[in-house]
Amino acid sequence: MAELDALTTAWKSRGLSPEDIHEREDGTIAATERTLAAPDPDASPRRLVVGEEVALQEVIGRGGMGVVRSAHQPSVRREVAVKHLGEEADPRAFRSLLKEAWVGGSLEHPNIVPVHTLAPHDQGVAVVMKRVEGRSWSSVLRDDADPGPDPLGAHLRTFVQVCNAVDFAHSQGVLHLDLKPANVMLGAFGEVYVVDWGLAAGVDGAPAWLPPASEIRSIAGTPDYMAPELALGAGERIDERTDVYLLTAVLHEIVTGRPPHRGESVMVRLFQAYQSEPVTLDDVNEELLAILHRGMHVDPEQRFASVRELREAVEVFASHREADELIRDADQEITELEASLADDATETDVQREFGGARFALRAAREARPDHPALPELHRRLYEPMVEWALRVERPALAESYLRELGVESPSLRHRLDVLLAREEDRAAHIAALESLAHDHDLDQGRDFRRRLGVGVGLLFLAVNVGMGWAERTDVHQLGYADMGVTGILMLAVFTPYTWLRRGELFRNRANASLFGICIFTFALTQLHWLSSWQLGLPFAVSLALTPLLYLLAFGALTVLLDWRFALSPLIQVPTLLLAALFPAWVYEIIGLGGALSAANVGLVWRGARE
Repeated sequence: MAELDALTTAWKSRGLSPEDIHEREDGTIAATERTLAAPDPDASPRRLVVGEEVALQEVIGRGGMGVVRSAHQPSVRREVAVKHLGEEADPRAFRSLLKEAWVGGSLEHPNIVPVHTLAPHDQGVAVVMKRVEGRSWSSVLRDDADPGPDPLGAHLRTFVQVCNAVDFAHSQGVLHLDLKPANVMLGAFGEVYVVDWGLAAGVDGAPAWLPPASEIRSIAGTPDYMAPELALGAGERIDERTDVYLLTAVLHEIVTGRPPHRGESVMVRLFQAYQSEPVTLDDVNEELLAILHRGMHVDPEQRFASVRELREAVEVFASHREADELIRDADQEITELEASLADDATETDVQREFGGARFALRAAREARPDHPALPELHRRLYEPMVEWALRVERPALAESYLRELGVESPSLRHRLDVLLAREEDRAAHIAALESLAHDHDLDQGRDFRRRLGVGVGLLFLAVNVGMGWAERTDVHQLGYADMGVTGILMLAVFTPYTWLRRGELFRNRANASLFGICIFTFALTQLHWLSSWQLGLPFAVSLALTPLLYLLAFGALTVLLDWRFALSPLIQVPTLLLAALFPAWVYEIIGLGGALSAANVGLVWRGARE
């Protein structure tokens, strides 16, 4: 084919020929010159055996140059895997198998199958290694029976572990050079192992027995994934970035379901590897496509400088992919919230859906703070909530949501200011009503008033009974002067008491009105005695008229404070009549009437408390 001329010409310039290419059954092209620096290839294989005989069992796999069997290692009572050469194996296969064993034994890493020992075998020597219960990654990629909820995510996690193994090998100066899904084993419990180091070569820091990559002069590896420098056999260009290419080719298969180089013949695939044209894929994430372009660039200088850089790029993509999923969740939650707001859902439903949407948006922001969709989702979440809070007249919520929105919105701010002003007016009105209610609340100081009223009523009754007894027994005939002295004594006693208890007596307007009326009644009574004396009114007539003053006082209490006091002024009506009809018992009648009126006030307050 004409398009292959460039490749065959390049081979000829390097002393290579298509006739030298022999593809194995597993699709791998074997190396022709990569042997161990030691031991002597003519040495007897038996001299290299440092292990014990193991009991071989059934065949569990076949490769291009060997057979893998399950086996039992009796010394440590464990099941192992044993790889040995087949009967038709190439003479160079022994040295390649031995190299694979030495490389595997020198790389102790969780993602590299441990090599336990070498054991004697009819074909020379066998490699005893850990038995991995599982499947090759290639078989898992081909099997669509149970892809799981996120097959790409699962394969990317496997890819990262493979990168870890290769990155460690590079730190020891070892290149794999045949990385592909078939050379990765997946254990039954999540283990990931890179296997088949038969084509490994060394760079700076490699063991002395490992052939240097710079001395490679033949074509080796798997054409489906092969890097250009491997397809050319250009050892001087082979380094860590060659494995970067191979790993990216594996990533290509993860994404597309097929390796990057495909063709009917090995020559076509080798030519595709040699050209390594830029990847053109539809419906592939741009970020992932950029990774594929860079990782499989034909020029090693343009690739990722190390496997670690490739792994980190894939990890960033994986995190962005998770963020995209979270963004989709947040968008769905916000859409549902918008529907609820449009349907005038209850506040409970709105707050529940808002909480779910805000949580989803916060998770997306934490996963990828620079995601381009975040600003619009943020606006869609908080702007409608400001509108809703204004509509239901919740200014505190509206102000909180507007602050969370973080974007100046003059119209929303104006509407919020109007609502806040209205709320301030409403709060002032409520405060005024509460103050008014407090001023007229008779429950304030109720017990104290009741005790004081009962006490004053009993004292009033006792004083009047005493006065009546004194007149009837001719102990003392009372007059205006006695009433003046009594008023002065009461003033002397109650003035300091009123000052000391002013906090309870005047704690609100109702109490102040009540005790104000009492004080006014006392003053009016003293003015009554003085006026009657000045007018020359007989003392008995003046005394009989005092229930009229009490009627007015209790009536004022009824009108101004509590209609339930109505019985108290009514009691003063018969008191006034009886005092006129029975002047001999006027003191007792007035005292009893005053006490009953005061008792009624106490009973009314007591009933209110109960």
